[in-house]
Order: sequence, then structure tokens, then C-alpha cells
Amino acid sequence: MKQPIKMHSSALALGLAAVALGACTSEPISESPEIGSVDRAVEVPTTATLAAAAKYAGRHAGSAVQENPLQNEAVYASTLAAQFDVVTPENAMKWGVLQPNDKSTWNFAAADAIVNAARANGQKIKGHTLVWHQQLPPWVTESMTAKELRKTAAGNIKALVKRYKKKVAAWDVVNEAVADDGSGLRDTIFLRKLGPDYIGEAFVSAREFDANAKLYYNDYGIETINPKSDVVYELVQELLADQVPIDGVGMQAHISAQSAPSVEALKANFQRFVDLGLTVHLSELDVRVSDVPGDRNRRLAVQKQVYHRVVSACAQVEGCIGVQTWGFTDKYSWIDSFYGPDDPLQFDESYQKKPAFYAIIDGFVGVLADAIEAAPNYIPNSSFESGTDGWTSWGGSLTASAAEAHSGLRSVRLSDRTGNYLGPVIDLKNLVRPGGFDVSAYARVSGSASEPAKITAQVICSGEDPAYETVAEGTATDSGWLNLAGEIEVPDCALDALNLYVEGPAAGVDLYVDDVAVREQDSGLGPELLQNTGFENNLDWWFPWGAATVAQSTDAAHSGLGSGYVTARANNFDGLATNLQGSVEPGVTYQASGWVLLDGAETAEAVLTAAYECNGEGLQFARIGQAAASDSAWTLVKGSIEVPDCPLTAFFFYAEGPAPGISFYFDDPSFRATISNEGPNVLRNSSFDSAAGGTAWWFGWGPTVVGVSTEAHSGDQSAIGTGRTDSWNGIAYDIMNNTSEPLVPGGSYALDAWVRINGAATGNVNFTTQHACAEGGGDQYTGIGATAATDTGWAQITGGLTVPPATCTLTKYFLYAEGAAAGVDILIDDVTLTQQL
Repeated sequence: MKQPIKMHSSALALGLAAVALGACTSEPISESPEIGSVDRAVEVPTTATLAAAAKYAGRHAGSAVQENPLQNEAVYASTLAAQFDVVTPENAMKWGVLQPNDKSTWNFAAADAIVNAARANGQKIKGHTLVWHQQLPPWVTESMTAKELRKTAAGNIKALVKRYKKKVAAWDVVNEAVADDGSGLRDTIFLRKLGPDYIGEAFVSAREFDANAKLYYNDYGIETINPKSDVVYELVQELLADQVPIDGVGMQAHISAQSAPSVEALKANFQRFVDLGLTVHLSELDVRVSDVPGDRNRRLAVQKQVYHRVVSACAQVEGCIGVQTWGFTDKYSWIDSFYGPDDPLQFDESYQKKPAFYAIIDGFVGVLADAIEAAPNYIPNSSFESGTDGWTSWGGSLTASAAEAHSGLRSVRLSDRTGNYLGPVIDLKNLVRPGGFDVSAYARVSGSASEPAKITAQVICSGEDPAYETVAEGTATDSGWLNLAGEIEVPDCALDALNLYVEGPAAGVDLYVDDVAVREQDSGLGPELLQNTGFENNLDWWFPWGAATVAQSTDAAHSGLGSGYVTARANNFDGLATNLQGSVEPGVTYQASGWVLLDGAETAEAVLTAAYECNGEGLQFARIGQAAASDSAWTLVKGSIEVPDCPLTAFFFYAEGPAPGISFYFDDPSFRATISNEGPNVLRNSSFDSAAGGTAWWFGWGPTVVGVSTEAHSGDQSAIGTGRTDSWNGIAYDIMNNTSEPLVPGGSYALDAWVRINGAATGNVNFTTQHACAEGGGDQYTGIGATAATDTGWAQITGGLTVPPATCTLTKYFLYAEGAAAGVDILIDDVTLTQQL
């Protein structure tokens, strides 16, 4: 049940009257114009900075500031001065920093340094924060009476606001006063001692000491319409009804990229607050990406999408006055110490621009943001609104031009071209991984009515000659934009270069290019089957498995605000479950994952499991994946399961594993079908759970091979090769005669397997093929995958093989696992060999 947040208007009346009287005699502020007073630029900005782009949109671009690097790192200070028109002290104005020792001693040194630097740079200042239940002075305790707390809190407001009157243009007056679960006001010392009126009193007090500064309520998790933002909406409505002097709402926007909102969801929430007559400020934006699947380039490309959507939403709602990030360099982000290592901001630790930097500018100048389901674009500077960063040419003059633009304000122009091959070039070598990518760009010409244009890829594998591939081609004109679209397959080789460029028009013809995209192709996974994966507000769709007690918790979250919490566990298998009967399909392979944080033990095994029933014959259990979890950091548990090809009468997915008595949090689970261009697994008995001791179809390549039930990557058993007398001894399979369907001559096949060892802490395990052709040439051996294995957990091996062409009449063809030193046992499980169609 929600706590009442209704305040007593009579309790505020005297304070409001005093404010009204004081306002009549106030001097107008001249030193620091109010935040929100930006005049929209009428011309294209001549400098590509965040502040210039924001000004074009009639908005602000701001950053939180730390005093120490501001004073001691020249590049920090110069970047801050160049890129932002609003600053906020990150910690220097918090009450505990100002009065760390006693009621009578103040330390304004850090705050003064930030304010003075900002004024010297012509930047506006937003103060943060006057009333907050965290970072309080140590002498503010529960032992204080209500009168003492009210007096000292009012003294803090008076000291700050009076000191910086005419210098600070706006204040975060009250910070984070609403409960995360949307139940009402947060249980804080202020609420307990002073009641809900403390919020309105703080605004009245701030206005008393500065009649012109803009006053904001500030909170996190309220960027979209949700239970918490509904409470904030109700709160500010009551403040307005009581004539409390509030000007706006600061929406912090500490966002996880994995659960980031759409432009539409953001706009809808912004607009309802603006419709109350308030302004909205995106006040503490950062975007966490550590849990985004893929490599760092993919994480930063997804982060770029999120920044772009947030800024676009603000730019499209009149009354959203600007976007401020909580810091600007990953070097000094609070995220690392609170959530763990991450890269949440728009400049990296060396102050280099990240893709997010270009996204912010794109959002302000009107470049359309990606839809929520769009694959990320791996090109950081894809629209040239910031210039030509990352782009070169092999001749001519390359410039960012405001004369033509497909979207936004600029495109890139190559003039003084002396050959048809000349165009803007970007090297993708360090941006993309092997695999398929969709490529697109827009082109037009000047100096000719129409000309051929194409996208070309120059691929240089180390030690090889350059190879050229036409990705897309068409006819560009001087009257409109040509959309070029195609795809490339990035080779799995050591790349010296992978240059993508637009070319084609005759020498002397200027070429314009805009909105270039290189997007990863489908991930091979189907839609998410799980409901309520964030546990933000409840446990809908989830229930206890076994004797456990489960609840939604806001004490810990991998992303967002909530997680599932599992307690009172009497058995290892007690956990948190959901019913997927009717959602999964027999015979289909699914990828599953989830994040676990322990409570009650430093380390313990966490497990994902499926329980299924075929044709009403009783539940069967299959282990999907496991990992060593801890109580100090979230651990990803993942794996795959092939749903039995039978008439399913039940199918449950659940998290379990730690010993009885150990509680755990569970968050951000996923269960998605594998949809790929692969044929079925051609290996029989790939999981060693069938008859004949679990090793049917497999044999020893030297050693003895048996099934072992004490170790399994999934299911009940794995295969172990023991008594190995040489490193090449292993576990083998006849792929010429025993595959479930004949191998295709010349066909490509992908290998995926899990391995571990016994008898040594570490050792290499390789998968190798041996084949021979009737036409001669002797036995041929080919390594197709390898990994460093251990005796403590399973390691994955992936690789591929190409079947000899039809000109080879196979007389033998074997696949085997080998490599570890003599005497070391090799274990394998879940081995698949699938044709790439």
C-alpha cells in the first residue's frame, strides 16, 4: 500500500508568504542567466562540440564535475570548458562534504573552485543538492530532535543558496525522496523526523534565499512511466497545488543499456511533467554496458544507440531543457565503484571521444535515432555532424559540409577528386569481428547530373594481396540522395586492413556521403521467451521451486532497480522458476542465461536447470549451465539445452545450486531459441547420456573411453578418456561412416564442444581430424579448434572444418579430442558438428 505523500498546505503558508515578500525586493540576476534560457541557434554550429549542438536544439549540454581533476589535470579542465555549457559539482556541495566535522565549521573550498572555474568559462551552474538522505554529516543522527534537524537542514540550505546567489542558476533542492518500489516517500531521517512537509519546506527555504534560481526535484529511475515516476508525478502535482515554488524535475537517467527505454517511452513521460508547467532536465545521464553481450566494440555501439535515443527524446519535447551526464570521462565515473568496472560515459579514460559522444550530437541536431530493435551501428562517427573523425581519403580534399545533408546538418564531402576510386574511407579492422554485417550509406554528387557510385570493401589479410569486393552500387545524382545497401562477410584472418569506402563518380565530380552504417547481422537468436526479466516491481510470472521463499528485492540489482530474491532454501534445488510450457518447441535448441549474486556465502555454485515432462511420464531434469558465484559481484550463468523431441506436458526453467541455507539474488534472465543458418548436429550421442555406458558411437584414440556421471557439462554424463600414454591420445568419432546424415563434399561444418581435464591443473585440449583419400596423398591431419582446459570447470572449444571436395574419395575421416600431456584424462561433453548452410 502506498504511503501518503500529501503535504499540509497550511504548514507551508507562512513560508510562502515570506518568499512572496522577499521576491519583491530581490535584485535581478545578471551574472548567471537561468538554466533553460538558451536561444536556439539559427545557423549550423561552426564548432562540433556538445554545447554547440545542444544550443542548436535550444538545449543545454552539461556535466558533473569533480574538483580534484579539475584542479590537477589540464586535459580534464580543457575538455570540460570546451564541451559543456552547464556544470554541476558532483560531490562538493553535498552537506556531508561541506560540514564533515561539526555544525559550526564549513568547507566551501572545493565548491568555490568549481563555481569559479565555471564562471571563468562562461558556464552556467546547477547546484547539487540541498536535501538528501545520503552523504550527510556524521553528526546528523537519529538522536536529533525534529526541531534540531529542521534547524540544521535549513541552515545548510541558507548557507549554500545565499553564498552562491547570482552564481548558481538552479538547484537540485530535494534528491531521491521517493521509494524505489513506488510505494510512496522513501523512509529517510527527514521523513521520520519531519514528516512529508520537509520537501515543500526545503523548496520554500531555497526560494527565500534566491528568488531567481530554478528549483528542481531530482531522482533516478523515473525516466519512463512506471510506479516510481507515478509517485513523483503525484508529488510535484501536490507541490504545485500548494503553491510550492518548484520549477522542474531532474530525471537522473542512470541507465543500463540492456534494459534501455525507447524514444517514445521517454517522450511520453517527459511530456506529462512538462504539461504541468514544469521543465525536465536529464540530470545525471550515464549508460552502463558491462552486461551487454559481445566484445567492447559491440558494447560501445549499443551504448551509442542508448545515448542517441535519450538525447533525441529530450530534443523532441519542448520543456526538456537539456542533458547532463554524471561526469564525462570513464576515468572518474562513480559507476566503477558502485556497480563494478564499466565504460558509462562519452569520453574514455584517455579523454578520447567514444561513439556515445557522436550520438549526443546526433540527437541534438535531429539525426533519427535507431528503433529499439535495431542492430547497433559499429561506425562511431556515422553522420559527420562532428566532422570527419575516423575517416580518411586516398586523395582529394575531405571535409564535413553543411551544404548537403541526408539527415541532421552535415555530410562528408570529397572534392578535388582525381580518380573515380577516390572517396571517404574508414578502416573497420579494429571495429568489427569475423562474420556477416549489413552495410549502407547515402550518396549524391555535385558537378554532374548523375554518376555511378558504389560501396567497396578492401580486405587485406596479413601476408596476402588486397582483395576488393563491391558491396553495393547504383547511380548517384545531384538532385537527391542514393541509398546504397549491401552486406560484407568479414574474414576470420589476421587483418592488416579492412577499408570500407564510397567511390565511383568520374574525376572532378564532388562526392557527398552521409549516414553510413555497418550493422551486425542477426544474432541467430529468436525472441525473448521470458516475462518480467528485470523484476523491477514484482515477481509476476515467477514462483518458488522447492521449499524456497521468493520475493522481489530492491536491495541488489544487476540492472535496473530490482531482482528476484531466493531465501529459506532447504535443498540445493530450491530456487526461482518460471513455466515455459507452451512457449518452447520440441527439438529446438535454446540459449539460456541469468545473473546471480549470493547472500550468505562468499562462493557457491549457481545452476540453471530445466525440468520437463514427456507425455505425462514424470519430470526429467537437465542442467543447462553452471558457474561459481560470489557475494561480491554478479556472476553470469549461461548454457544451452535442446528441448526433447517428445510430446511435452511440462517445461520449467529455474535457477538453483547453492547449498541449503544460502540465499541468492537472480536478475536479467534470458531464454531464446537458436535460429541460425546451420543444419542439424550430425554427431550421434553428442551429450553421452544414452545407452551403452554413454559412449555409443565414440571410441578411444589410444586410451580407454567410458561415460562418467560425476562430471557433466549438461545432462547426466560426459565422456572421459583415461590411460593416455601420449598427447595425441584422445576420444574419437568416425565421421565418414557414423554421422546422422552424410557429410557434404566441400561443405563447411561448425564444431562446438565443452572440455575439461583431470590429473593436471591446466592443459591444452585440441580437436583434430584425420582423413585420407583413395587418390593418394597419405593421412592428412587438421586442427579445427583448441582451448586451455582446467580441472576446475568446463571450457568451450569452437572451430570449423571443410569436408574434402568430391575429387577426394574418402577412405577414412575421424574427429578426435587430444592435446593434453600423457597421463592427463580428457573429458568432453555436448559436442556438435553442424553444417553451415
